[in-house]
Amino acid sequence: RNYARDRVQGRPYGQPAGAAIVHHPDVRRMLLDMKSRIDAMRAIAYYTAGQMDRAHQADGADTRIAQATVDLLTPVVKAWCTENSIQIASTGIQVHGGMGFVEETGAAQHLRDARITTIYEGTTGIQSNDLVGRKIARDKGVTVAKLIAEMRSDATSLPYSAELLVGVDAVEKAVAFILATNDLNPERVAAGAVPFLHLFGSVVGGWLVLKAAAKAKAKAAAEGDDTGFYGSKEVIAQHYATHVLPHAAGYLSSILNGSASTLGFAEDQF
Repeated sequence: RNYARDRVQGRPYGQPAGAAIVHHPDVRRMLLDMKSRIDAMRAIAYYTAGQMDRAHQADGADTRIAQATVDLLTPVVKAWCTENSIQIASTGIQVHGGMGFVEETGAAQHLRDARITTIYEGTTGIQSNDLVGRKIARDKGVTVAKLIAEMRSDATSLPYSAELLVGVDAVEKAVAFILATNDLNPERVAAGAVPFLHLFGSVVGGWLVLKAAAKAKAKAAAEGDDTGFYGSKEVIAQHYATHVLPHAAGYLSSILNGSASTLGFAEDQF
C-alpha cells in the first residue's frame, strides 16, 4: 500500500502526469483483492477460535456442536488461508513491479515465507481430503448443514445477499455430491477435494466479510462517520462479493466434473 501511494509511474486515466500508481485501476484492484482476502482469512480464524472457546465453556449439545464446527473449519484455516497467503504475497510483488522481484523492497521475502505454509502441518491436498472425507462424509454432512443453514439465514439481512446465496447454493450442491458419491467412488470425491476447499473457504469467508460490513454500517450510522474504518468495510465487502464469490460456479464445476481428466490421464502420459 505504501509503495503504491509513493511510486510514480505512467499516467493514470484522468490524472495529471506524475501521479502515484495507486491511481491506476488495476493497482487498486490488486490492493483491494489483497485486503478483502486478508479480512476473510482473519474472520475465519477468529470465528473458529470463537467456536473453540464455546466448546470449552458451553454444556452438553452446545459443546458438541461448537467442537464439531471447529473440526470442520480447521482444515479451512490451515489450507485455504495459507493458499491465499501465497496469492496475496505474489500480488504484493506484482504491485511493486520489477522492484518486487529484488531484495530491496522485501516483497519477495514474504512470498518465500508464505510458500512453505501449504506444506507443513499437512499439505493442501491432505487438508482438503480431511475436509471432504472425515469432516463432511464421515459426519454425514450434519455439521456443514448447520453452517449452510446459518449462512442462508443470515444472507437475508446482509449486503450483497444475492452473491452470497449463489455461493451458498454451490456449497450445498457440492456437499450433496460428496455425500452421494464418497462411499461408491471416493477417488472421484478426492479429485475435487482441493476445489471444494477453495469453494467452501471463499463462501464462508464471504459470509463473515459481509457480516462485518453490516456491523460496520450500523456502527458508522451510530457514530456519524462512514468515511474511515467502518466505511472501508462496505467497499471491501463489495469487492469480495463481485470479485471473489463469483468463482464459486467454477469451483463447483471442477468438483462435479473435473475428476474425469484427473483420473483418466494415463500414468505414462505425465
